[in-house]
Order: sequence, then structure tokens, then C-alpha cells
Amino acid sequence: MVNRSFLLIALYFLSGSMFSQNNCQLDLSGVLTYAESSEPIPYATVVVKELNRGTVTDSSGKFSLEGICEGQYTLSCSHINCEHKDIVVDLKKGFRAHIHLEPRDYVTEEVQILDVKIAPKPTQPISVIDQRALEELRGKNLGESLSRMAGVSILQTGATIAKPVIHGLHSNRLLILNNGIRQEGQQWGSEHAPEIDPFIATSLKVIKGANAVRYGSGAMAGVILVEPGALRDSAGIGGEINLVGFSNGRSGTVSGILEGSSELLPNWAWRVQGTVKKAGNLHTPDYYLENTGAQEDNFSLTLGYHTLEKGMEVYYSRFHNELGILASAHLGGESDLIKAFESPQPLGADTIPFTYEIQRPYQDITHHLLKWNGYLRLAQKGKVSLTYAYQNNQRLEFDKHKPRGSNDEGDIPELDFQIHTHTLEGVWDWGRARGWSGSVGSFGMYQDNYLNGRPFIPNFVAINGSAFAIQRWKGEKLEWEGGLRYDYNWMNSAREERGIDIYSIRSFQNISGTIGGLYYLNEKWNVKANLGSAWRPPHVDELFSNGLHHGAAAVQYGDSTLVPETAFKGLLTLTYSGRKLQGELTFYHNHFNHFIYLRPDGLETTIRGTFPVFTYDQTQARLTGADLEIHYQFMPDLLWEIKGSWLNAYNQTDNEPLIYMPANWLENELTYEWKLKYKPQSGYVSLGMRNVARQNRVPEGQDFTESPEGYSLIHAKAGMTMPLDKFQLQFGLTVDNLLNVTYRNYLNRFRYFADEMGRNISVKVKVVF
Repeated sequence: MVNRSFLLIALYFLSGSMFSQNNCQLDLSGVLTYAESSEPIPYATVVVKELNRGTVTDSSGKFSLEGICEGQYTLSCSHINCEHKDIVVDLKKGFRAHIHLEPRDYVTEEVQILDVKIAPKPTQPISVIDQRALEELRGKNLGESLSRMAGVSILQTGATIAKPVIHGLHSNRLLILNNGIRQEGQQWGSEHAPEIDPFIATSLKVIKGANAVRYGSGAMAGVILVEPGALRDSAGIGGEINLVGFSNGRSGTVSGILEGSSELLPNWAWRVQGTVKKAGNLHTPDYYLENTGAQEDNFSLTLGYHTLEKGMEVYYSRFHNELGILASAHLGGESDLIKAFESPQPLGADTIPFTYEIQRPYQDITHHLLKWNGYLRLAQKGKVSLTYAYQNNQRLEFDKHKPRGSNDEGDIPELDFQIHTHTLEGVWDWGRARGWSGSVGSFGMYQDNYLNGRPFIPNFVAINGSAFAIQRWKGEKLEWEGGLRYDYNWMNSAREERGIDIYSIRSFQNISGTIGGLYYLNEKWNVKANLGSAWRPPHVDELFSNGLHHGAAAVQYGDSTLVPETAFKGLLTLTYSGRKLQGELTFYHNHFNHFIYLRPDGLETTIRGTFPVFTYDQTQARLTGADLEIHYQFMPDLLWEIKGSWLNAYNQTDNEPLIYMPANWLENELTYEWKLKYKPQSGYVSLGMRNVARQNRVPEGQDFTESPEGYSLIHAKAGMTMPLDKFQLQFGLTVDNLLNVTYRNYLNRFRYFADEMGRNISVKVKVVF
């Protein structure tokens, strides 16, 4: 019955093409300029709301949308530095618009600096998940959502935990800005996924490159921007409801947003958002994965006051989830572990049933974020802004050695991590004058980390302080930017050994720099180049971790002699923007001094079983690679997309490849879109394939098993939009791993024990009001 329903839906989508109208070859074009100066606005977003189709203005502020049917449309224009504006267009023949946008002063400080440093014409490559792609990914976690971008992979711990990897780097080398605030939890762990609800975002962006000048030592690989939409700027109430269901794990997600503004309190606006999710045991093509259920409940609140001269915003979010850890990764003796390594499936997998129940081992994570941001315009002297944030992250990890709830006092975690983070940042952005723009700022952070339970890492207090300056110049064909940053880090850690408290005080300081340029060869071609230096001190887990980390099903040992690592990264990007063809090719080379990594180091038997051992080590390393992205519009309704990533990572000290680096991959996708004059007004169907090569560049004899074979996965997607009087309905259908292929991902820490998920069908319904 279910298969028949899906078939009928797919036929309904396809049938829309039979009734397409002949007059669908009209062009909608125009130019966006600043209302005050009439200067063009580059890289602004222009979206036709009724078609859910958009584009980005070029360097001259121009945009063009081709192959549009005759009719009346709402053109939505936005830019990070301007007020949002909607205009109504009655399209009966080719139309060209000249649209003026007013300056906007109520973005967060972090986003404002992106406008100065990156947004107009970036000298570093930026990947963006557009609105439709974001809707297709609803219900997936942040790591899975970002993995569709060129240059981005995911590091997994089983099927329930995923974190993003950019150009082979992750965790403490990758910074995530959650609503403008750097996410601070226990991100050092491979199985510690970002505590962020993707439903808060209307845009996901990845800036690839060493961004240490603007963001500090956590941005060696790049920056991920999780950006909510701007608050309402007109009176009224609106919102949306999202319903998502997945066949694999039989999961269901409900998420909603309600926002509004009142004529009685002009310039004030508010938003409430929440998400609830529940999933059971996931299934490979052949068996269930024991104890891989998950449940999640999140919410956020926003209140803002904004005028052209001044404004402020208060934001609070709470993220909470429980994640089951694959039970077959936790075994008894060494013989059982070796047998599991050699077995094609987990021992006893055929007897595992489906259940929503989460047993030990599991994780219970709660993350609180409170943010206040304010700004003030200083006449002709730019704008100053101040941002304070507090974060509290509690991570509870439960071993497998006893049943859940067997203790009279309830479940007592073996590891209880709690970290409190206070950050304060002030920035002066002096705007644009005669082609020059720039900013200066300072940043401070105080962290207090407390561990209750087995002493896996010590308690510590950390204080960071920094100052930065960024300058930018814009000419007719050439732009450049440069910056410097000074960082000071101080940490006091305390651990107990044989009843004696041992304190360790360490301090580090460094200067980072960046310089980049962009040159327009002609209207279609441009080239970007960027050189940057970055650094980071060793984290407390890299220095002092000691013993079993049950969430990772591994024993880990730190090295107290580790020194800070430094990196020098160069990027070269060639971009082509034609009428039908757009493409971007990025080459990068990253050289590391004292690169810190986890090295496999045998097996160890504890009272809780036998586990793989990993030890932190340092080496000289280089990471060289390329990212490719091509879009070709065969005809107004048919789009072909190609994405791919190639990486070669090498351990120069030991003269061998670096272990645990992403495999090369290439993805092709063909999408057909249509627009009708009756309901459903628009829709699409697409079919794609991702080919992942076997990771053959591995150090000989280090890993516990051979790297898995390469694989090819086919996915299919379809969607349609139905505008009603006061609502808009959107329906989506996605099938991942369409052919139910059995495979293992090299970057999954549990690939030693089990296969990846099999076919997964998702149905999505969105109501916008």
C-alpha cells in the first residue's frame, strides 16, 4: 500500500509537465542599487516567491531569471546590509527592474563583519545551501545537511552521530557560528556532534579557508554559518509548521515557528521556535542496528528592537537530545573484538528487533545559549556593536556495564562533562569610503569545565583574549583584503593521580594573518586567491585524556608534551558565470607544523571489555586538494549539477599518508522543474548519484582493518508547492540509497563493527502562514 502511494505521488509530479504552457520563455532581469548612493549591490539575493526560484546579483548588482511563465509574481530582494524589500511584477513580456534597497543596521556583529570581509565579493570560496535544498534536508542533523557541499564530508560515530569535516579537518579546527555565536561545547570528541537544531536556520553557509584573523584559533579549516532569518519588519503574525517522517528508524519530526510584530510597538519583533523528534533502531540492508534510537526536543526565543540608528536583540535556545550508541561496538574479550572486526555483520544481528527504546550505552546532551547583541550608528563614522553570550553544555555518557535504570538513584553517568562559556566581543566597522572599508575589534572568552565521574580529562579554567583588524579595498576590477589578529590563551587544569592533585598552568600566544584578492578577467570569469596563517594550542583532551571513552567505544591517551600547531593555507578559485553554465574550481594547499592527530595504538582490555586504543601524536603534514561545482541549464526546466572533492593528506615526518582522511567523491544530479498556472503551481523531480572512491591513501599496518570498498549511492527527490489564500503548502519526497546498497564509510568510527543505513524514504510537509 505504501509503495503504491509513493508511485501515485511520483506520477502526479511527472504529469505536471504535460500541461505546461507555451508562454514560459520570458526573462525577468534588473539591477539592485543602494538607495542613498545608487552604487550597485553585489551578491544580493533575488527570489521569485511563487516559484521558489532565485538568483544572486553579480558584481554590478545585476540579476537575470530566464524561462519564466507569464503571470504576476512577488520579487523578494534581500542583502545582509540592506532592508528586505518585496515588489510585485506583472510579467506579460520581458521585464527589467531597477530596485533600490535601504541600508540596514540590525544584523548581528558577526554577520556584519562577514559583509565587510566576505559578503560583497569574497576572496575565499563560500558554499551555500539554498532554500529549496534546505527544505529537502529537513529532519537531518547538521553534519548530514552540510555534506552535500563540495569540500565537506562527515565524521560519524555510528549512524546517529555526525559532525562536519572541511578539507579533511574537523572538531577544534572548525568553527561553527550558531546565530552569530561561536558554538562552544565538548566539540573535541569525534562522537560529539554539534548541539544545534538545523530547523532554526534559513541559510547554511560554509566559508572554506583559514579564518583565524576574524574568528580566532578555532577557524583553521573554515567557518560554518547557521543563520536564522531576520525578524519581521512589518506588523502581523506568521510562521510555519514542518512535518517530517523517515522510513528507516520510523522517525518523526515536528517543528514550528511563530513570529510577529505589532503596530502598537513599532520596531519591536519576536519569534518562538521548537522541534520534537523521535527515532528507533536504524536498519542496514540486512539487519537492525541495536540501540541506535534517538529523541530530541529543542526550542528558541528571540526578541528584537531595531531602528536605523540603534538596536538590540536577545536570543535564547535550548537543545536536548538522547542518542543510543551502537551496542555491537561494546564487546567483552579481545577474541570477541577481533571476531567482530572480521565478521561481515555484528554478532547476533539477525536477532535484533526494531524498538524505540534507548538502552545503555547512550548519551544525554543539553546545551543552553543566551545571547545579547546591540549596535549604534555613529553618523559618518560607521557602526559599533557589542555582543555577549553565555553557553552551558552538559554531556552525560552512560556505559554498557549495567542495564538502564538499574540503580535505585536512577541512571548515574560514568562521565558527566559540564562546561560554562562566557564570551564578549566589541567591533567598530567604519564602513566604506573611497573604496576602502574595514573593522577593528576585540574578543574575550572565559571557560570553566568540570568533569564528574571517571577522570577521563581534567577539570580546567581557560581564558582567551584577542584583538584584530581587517582592511579591504575595492576597485573596478580588482579587490583585496588583509588582516592581522593577536591571540592569548591561558589554561589552568587540575587532575588527581594516586590521591594527589596535580595542577598544570599553560599559556600560549600567537599572531595570525591573511591576505587575499579577487580579479575580474571579464564579465564571466573571475579568479580569487587567498593566503592565511592560523594556529591553535593543544586542547585539554589532547594533552591529558586518559582511559576509556565509552561514547567512542575506544581508549584514548593524551600527550602532555604537545605544542601548538600552526598552519599556512593557500587557496586559488576560478569562477565562471555564463547564461547556461556556472562553475567553480578551487585548489588548496594546507601545510601544518606540529599537526595533532589520533593514531591507532593496538587493543586494551578493561573491566568493561576490550577496545581499540588511540594515542595523540604530532607530525609535519600537508593537505592538498580540489573542490569542483558545476551547474548547467540544458533548458529552462532542466538542470545538471556536478559536485566533487579530491584530497591528498600526507604525514611528512613518517613519510606516509595521514590516517582518517575523507575519501574522494563525485556527485551528479539532474533536476526537472516546472511552473503551472493552476495548482500545484510549481514542482520538481531529480535523480542523482554519489560515487565515493575507496580510501587507498592510508598508512600501512596502522588501522585495525582494511579501508572499506568504494560505493555508489543513488538518490531521488521530488517536491511541489501549492499556494492557497492565506497559506502555502509544500510537499517533498526523498529517497536516499535508492538501491539499498550495502556499504561502509571510511570516516565512520564504527565501520569496524557494522554497515551503514540502507534505503531511507522521507516525506515532508510544510505549511507557511
